[in-house]
Amino acid sequence: MNLGDFLKSINSTKKNLMDNDPNSEKFYVPFVVNKSLSYFSECLFHVNFMNKFHDLPKKMQYDYYFYTIKKKNRFAKWVKEEVESQI
Repeated sequence: MNLGDFLKSINSTKKNLMDNDPNSEKFYVPFVVNKSLSYFSECLFHVNFMNKFHDLPKKMQYDYYFYTIKKKNRFAKWVKEEVESQI
């Protein structure tokens, strides 16, 4: 199980991974999920809300996203800092 599986279950498949496998909670990284979802305007309110309650257990954060974000295919490349070459 990896981070992509969690994002896919929140965004498109709507198959709850934490209910099926109790050990999956240790693979969930809330910061990275928040950052990934923040690229989409329809998720921004939910991400901001979860940032306010960052101390919630991982399962509660995952369940919030799972049940509030509507099913939709979302994909965005991560923004990376451009390094200028020095000549």
